[in-house]
Amino acid sequence: MKTLRLVLFVSAMLASSIAWSDDAAKIEAGKMLDSMGMETVLGQAIETTLDEEIRQQPNLTPYKGVMLEFFRKYMSYKSLRPELVELYANEFSAAELKEMRTFYETPTGKKAIEKMPVLMSKGSQIGVRRVQENMPELEQMMKDETEKIAKKEKEQEQGKQKKKQTH
Repeated sequence: MKTLRLVLFVSAMLASSIAWSDDAAKIEAGKMLDSMGMETVLGQAIETTLDEEIRQQPNLTPYKGVMLEFFRKYMSYKSLRPELVELYANEFSAAELKEMRTFYETPTGKKAIEKMPVLMSKGSQIGVRRVQENMPELEQMMKDETEKIAKKEKEQEQGKQKKKQTH
């Protein structure tokens, strides 16, 4: 009986410490996201991304206001914060989140946050350009793969026909 009580007590203590650490991580995640100025970062990212999309598809220009309204409703920091807190709390410990927050509060950390939307946009442009520059190679690879698939299917079909003939 004493062993059962001890097991229950230890289990309860472990469960409460796990819950506490989850809560601590969530608190730190919220603090870190807030210290990063995530509201501003997401707002800038929405506008930068939308501007880039409109630049690529000018026919969307008349819809910019509607699209901004939509993205601000569903992609704003306010709407995403609970899920972002959960995401970071699941991936990092409270101590790690505190270290990250400490970094983001430094001048270099603040600069990293400030530059992030531009870097992401430019990084995306690099990726798009790289794919476009090498599109003929991708098209050839896909053509070759289509031929391999067709050949394999033909061989499988021939194998099935041979089986039918032997039965």
